[in-house]
Amino acid sequence: MSPGSGSGGGAASPAGPGSSAPAVRPSLMTGLQAGPRLAYSSAHPAAHFHRTQAQVAPAAQPKMQLNQADARFVTVAMSRGLGEMEAGRIIAAGSTDARLKRFGERMVVDHQQANVHLAKLASARGVTVQEEIQDRERAQLDEMRQLSGPRLDAAFMRHFGVAAHQESIALFEQQVREGKDQELRAYADQRVKVLHGQLEELRKIQPLIADDGKGGR
Repeated sequence: MSPGSGSGGGAASPAGPGSSAPAVRPSLMTGLQAGPRLAYSSAHPAAHFHRTQAQVAPAAQPKMQLNQADARFVTVAMSRGLGEMEAGRIIAAGSTDARLKRFGERMVVDHQQANVHLAKLASARGVTVQEEIQDRERAQLDEMRQLSGPRLDAAFMRHFGVAAHQESIALFEQQVREGKDQELRAYADQRVKVLHGQLEELRKIQPLIADDGKGGR
């Protein structure tokens, strides 16, 4: 899931007369009292969501300001974490493979905890965290929601499996090497270890999952 520019965000407009407002589900950032929320579309009640610009309330006196590269890391890492957490929810609910279901459940817990930690680090530096998933990952998640059984398993492995975790590891390793903020570097270093563990598990699972014939991510 490479960083890429997404389409415009913004808060959802109020529902007009006679229409029902989109359902709003609890924030993916459970644990942050002032955490951001996702507005879920009524057209996809299972989990489809639109971007909203949601804020983590900044500290009254931020310890320091992040430079542009560190702030970009926060944005991309948050987007990846949210996408992988939602992918974990989908595969845990819809897979018929016991190992993938367990892996998805662990992804949800792990990435939620990581996102909360990252958002708190950003908040302490006066940074607004946008809870959004980039266009490519949103399309991949939409695809997965239409599938079940072996086809869902194959789509998960194609979009959020080995290759995706290798890309995430590269992102976090770059932050460890080049990041200027000490706490963000420590956060990235801890995440590299966790992601390597997930990668090794996915490598063991991958040969057991039949591809559905669609190549690429």
